[in-house]
Amino acid sequence: MIRKDNIGQWFFWGFALLAVPLVLLSPLDDTFRKNIKPITFLLSQVCGMLGFSLFAMSFLLSSRIKWMEKYFGGLDTMYHTHHTMAKFAYVFMLIHPVLMAFRWRPDGIGQVITFLLPTHDKLAIDLGSIAVIGVTILLLFTFFIRIAYDKWKRLHKLMGIFFILSMLHIFLLKDNLYDFAPLLIYVIILSVLGTSAYVYKTLLFDMIKRKYQYTVTNVNKLSDRVMEITLKASGEEAPFIPGQYYFFSFIAPQFTKESHPFTICNVKEEKEIKIIMKALGDYTNNLFKNIEPGIEAKLEGPYGTFYYRTGKKEQVWIGGGVGMAPFISWARELKEKPYPGLKADLYYCVDTRDDAVHQNVFEELESKDFHVHLVCVDETGFLKADHIKELDGRDVYICGPKGMRRSLLKGFDKLNVARERIQYEDFDFV
Repeated sequence: MIRKDNIGQWFFWGFALLAVPLVLLSPLDDTFRKNIKPITFLLSQVCGMLGFSLFAMSFLLSSRIKWMEKYFGGLDTMYHTHHTMAKFAYVFMLIHPVLMAFRWRPDGIGQVITFLLPTHDKLAIDLGSIAVIGVTILLLFTFFIRIAYDKWKRLHKLMGIFFILSMLHIFLLKDNLYDFAPLLIYVIILSVLGTSAYVYKTLLFDMIKRKYQYTVTNVNKLSDRVMEITLKASGEEAPFIPGQYYFFSFIAPQFTKESHPFTICNVKEEKEIKIIMKALGDYTNNLFKNIEPGIEAKLEGPYGTFYYRTGKKEQVWIGGGVGMAPFISWARELKEKPYPGLKADLYYCVDTRDDAVHQNVFEELESKDFHVHLVCVDETGFLKADHIKELDGRDVYICGPKGMRRSLLKGFDKLNVARERIQYEDFDFV
C-alpha cells in the first residue's frame, strides 16, 4: 500500500514518465531524412519529451506549495525530488540533440558539433539548442564554478527562460505533436504547469505569500560558530507546530535579500520565537558576525511534517549540532503539554561536553519513560546504529549533519529497521 507521504513521489514520477508511452504511441515523424535510422530518431524523440516533462515537473516541485508537503513527507523531500528530476531532465535534454547529431558523423566531427549549436535554418531548432546550452552554463555554476549563494539564486532564475524556449521548440517544430491529441494535451498541461510555477515562484511569490513581521530582541552566542536568536512579533504571531521551520529574511543593509530555513526551537506559548543557527556558509557567517537586536525579519511558512505526536509512542530521538532544534521545541512542549504514554530515548550528539548547551532542557524531562543519552565524539566516537538500545517496534526521529544521518541510515538498514519507521529532517536542499 502506498503511504500518504509517498503519494507525491508516485504521482510526479508517474506523470513525468507518461511521456514515454505517449511518444511511442504517436505516429513517427519522418521529416529528417538524412542518414538517420528510425530507431535513433524515435529514441531522440522519447528523450526530448522525457527531458521536457521532467523539466516541467521539477519547476512545480520548487515552487514551495505548502499543501503538497503532506504528500511528500515534508518540503525537504519535495526539494530533493526536484533536484533529482532536474538532473535527469538535463541528461535527457542533452541526449536528444546528440542522437540527432550522430547522423552527421560521416561528414566529420565539425558537422556534428555545428548541429548542436544554434546555427540552423529553422528557428524552432535554434531555440532548442539555446535552451540546452543555457541550461548547461547554469549547471556549470551549480556544480563547478563557485559563486555567492544570492548571486547563484538570481542566475538560477534564468532556468525558467530556457524552459520556455524548450517549450517553444516543441510547439514550433511540430513533428508528430499535432497528429496525436493525447500527446498534444499532455504537452499543453506540462507547459502550463511549468510556466505557471516559474512565474509564480519568480514574480508573484513574494507578493502573494503571507509573511510575518518580527524583530530580533536577543542574540546569544553559544560558541564561536553557533548562536541562538530570539525574535518577537511586530504584529500577528506566526503559527507553528513544535519542530516546524520558517524561511527567515533579515532586513538590514549588511544582509542579502535571500531567505534561509531555520527551525523554531521553542513553543508558541512563550510568545516569542527562538532559532539556533551555525555559521557554515557565506550567508550564515555574515549573519553570525552582524546580527543584533533591533534588526527586523520576515518569516514565511511554516513548513515541515517532522513531529513526534504523529507516530508510535515508543520512540528514539537522535540529534546533533543545530539539528537539536526540533527536539528542543518538542521537549519544551512536553513540559507544557505532557504526552501520556510517550516512551522516548534521546541521543544528544556533540563533539565535546561543552557543546551540550541545551542539555538542561532535556534533563528536566528525565524519568522512567524519557532518557537522555549524551554522546560526546571526543570520548566515545560517533554514534552508531547498533549503539541504540531497544529499537524493536520504535519510531526513530533523526535531525543532524548529513554525515551522521547517512551513517545511521546505513546502520539501520543493516539492522533491518524498516525505513517507514524512520523520520528525518534534511536541510541539505538549501
